Amino acid sequence: MQKKLIALAIAGLSSAAFAQTNVTLYGIADVAFESVKASGGTADPTGTITGMLVTGDGYSNFSRVASNSSYIGFKGAEDLGDGLKAVFQFETGFNADTGVWSGAARDTYAGLAGGFGTVVFGNLTGPTRALGGRMEMLPGNTNAGTAVSLLGNAANFFNTGTTGTFDTRLANSVAYISPDFNGFNGVIAYSSGENKSLDNVAAGAQLNTKAYDLGLNYANGPLDLGLTYGKVDTDTDSAAGGVTGAGALTGVKDIKNIRFGAGYNFGVAKVTFQYNKQTINFGSGDDLDHKSYSLQGSYSITPAGKLIADYTVAKELEGSLVTGLNDSGAKLVTVGYLHSLSKRTTLKAVWTRLTNDSNARYNFSSSAIGATGVGGFGYGADPQALSMGLRHSF
Repeated sequence: MQKKLIALAIAGLSSAAFAQTNVTLYGIADVAFESVKASGGTADPTGTITGMLVTGDGYSNFSRVASNSSYIGFKGAEDLGDGLKAVFQFETGFNADTGVWSGAARDTYAGLAGGFGTVVFGNLTGPTRALGGRMEMLPGNTNAGTAVSLLGNAANFFNTGTTGTFDTRLANSVAYISPDFNGFNGVIAYSSGENKSLDNVAAGAQLNTKAYDLGLNYANGPLDLGLTYGKVDTDTDSAAGGVTGAGALTGVKDIKNIRFGAGYNFGVAKVTFQYNKQTINFGSGDDLDHKSYSLQGSYSITPAGKLIADYTVAKELEGSLVTGLNDSGAKLVTVGYLHSLSKRTTLKAVWTRLTNDSNARYNFSSSAIGATGVGGFGYGADPQALSMGLRHSF
């Protein structure tokens, strides 16, 4: 159980690494042929968020080949005696569609594991991101249809095409994963921004950025529960809060995030639910609240094949930064079929549609459509993708 909980807490810390003293080479090649579009959209919203300006309307249908978080890594452990082990992992991404190394920063660390739990240092998946991965039905929490396009992702309202603050890995981090206590375990992760300076705070400089992410998990039999709390603190006390023309948030003082997840495995079927609340506070005293939830399920129709479905909602933005902006929410619907050719190879057929309200510009977090930021599609456009692909682990 200890090995299982460590794997749930930090992506990539697999039980296989703890069972051997040599180095293991491993990875994922995940590629898909997709037909995508972002229909509709307008250049200007009826309401405003400070400083936001968008041009463009939408993208007509076009095809592409997408690499979905393909990566290669090395991992291993050394038995130090008395139940103590040294563990390490190096993992980096590559673009399977072009054959080019992407240099994507993935879980990379060194640490110690024993009866006291596990301590690791490096670039890490925190408990919030790990919880989202456990609840996601798409393998590897990657593809155009993943819930993180909306879940806990206030920044993607501005068409950033990225995942939310706590669904990315934490750089310059240290994490502690407790032993298992009758199905319960805790995770504490701390990240140092390593950017302390004496720059002018009033100008919006980040003096001493730091973050922490805390998680409590319960995994026993078919039931899987998780509750996490994260905070990024920039030490910015007095700066004008707003949004630049390119859609970037400025003057952010801190970001707080709470996530609850619950999953139940019925054997032939599995159901998961997540709720996320994210609050962005600015040095000027303004704030922005983003609430979202996701309901997902899978059903095995044969021993090798299963249907998956996802319904994720981002509620309308709230807070003092928002000025008269209604219809700022979005919905994501994903349906798909996964067929296992072997334990290592899976065929995927996935259709997904992200429906933006008239004053929203959410894009896919994995394989965004078109340009992001101020470019790309306008308000109210509806990105969608039909994807046929293969995922192979080695």
